[in-house]
Amino acid sequence: MACTCPHHVHRNAYCKHMTAVENAADDDTLTAFLSDDETDKDER
Repeated sequence: MACTCPHHVHRNAYCKHMTAVENAADDDTLTAFLSDDETDKDER
């Protein structure tokens, strides 16, 4: 898992954003959407 927040980028530390995603995935409240880049690849 990776994050673009300064805490993770500069300290290579597990950040609150990563914790939130992990918690949401564990309790099935995470809804994911494809990014525009991923959607474009699928349409080709």
